[in-house]
Amino acid sequence: MPYFRSAVSANDGILPGRFLLDGFKALQPDEELSRSLQLLTHLDDSAYVERSLITGDLEVEGRRVDLKDIDCPLFLMAGRADHITPADQVWALAEHVSTAPEHLGRQSATSGHLGLFMSHEALATHWPVIFAEMGALSTPAPEDDPELLTDEPSQT
Repeated sequence: MPYFRSAVSANDGILPGRFLLDGFKALQPDEELSRSLQLLTHLDDSAYVERSLITGDLEVEGRRVDLKDIDCPLFLMAGRADHITPADQVWALAEHVSTAPEHLGRQSATSGHLGLFMSHEALATHWPVIFAEMGALSTPAPEDDPELLTDEPSQT
């Protein structure tokens, strides 16, 4: 515990995401290396690299997922150091949806994957922009009750 306490103390009360990620990798270093080598070995093998979401072949609960069905405002955020979902892959999503270009937001952070959600930069600089844009597009219906926390849509 002293190690983690000192890491949090040295980072203004926050445990950086890289510590968590490195901790997960350290639990099974052989698995991490094996996964990386398998991916590198099979990058050109379409049977290994799953592209069913992009090709329109992905089915979820018997229903085909078509990215072209997405035509709402879309906020994309990529980490320049993200090795899980590289920025080019994030930006490419915009080419497969029906969202109008003026409704596509893009934010680019210097962090890696976890840092998109946990870094000082993302929390202080990028998420406020995204939330402001979302808020500008949101108009509560008269029947919406802000005291009621639910993920269900309003009944009209």
